[in-house]
Amino acid sequence: DFNERLVRAISNYNTQIVVYVSTLRNSKLQDIEVFEEQNIITYKAYFPHSKYDLLNFIRLIKLYLKIFKIVFEKYGLPILVHNYVFFPSGIISIYLKHRYKLKTVLTEHWSIFNYKNNINHIYTHSLYKRKLYSLILKSFDTVISVSKSLEESYVTFSVIIN
Repeated sequence: DFNERLVRAISNYNTQIVVYVSTLRNSKLQDIEVFEEQNIITYKAYFPHSKYDLLNFIRLIKLYLKIFKIVFEKYGLPILVHNYVFFPSGIISIYLKHRYKLKTVLTEHWSIFNYKNNINHIYTHSLYKRKLYSLILKSFDTVISVSKSLEESYVTFSVIIN
């Protein structure tokens, strides 16, 4: 809801293109859906969920790249890329930042950094994943947090992991 409200507010000033890629159990690989409403253009694509994380990751990356190719050919390069979660879409942001020299912004919502009362907090993940998360976080030009406690958690994480 927060993301939608933000996009709607900004769309009063500039056209917004939203890209959404996700896994969906029992789905078949399907075409990309495009929805246009006022100054908001939304691209959605789903791929079938696999029990193999690597396969899910490859499908996700391929669909993101396919959609961005379509978007860039049709509308040109954007001013910036704004993510609402850093992983795994942050990997695409790193690619877009280096390939097209785009600015990247992250508005972080994920409570994985907040280890208080969270059984899936960041420190339960493997060292490899924590290093990857840190690399992705540092790659953004601007990071905005939805709360002060979340900001303190990911800042602490970034300092500790390095």
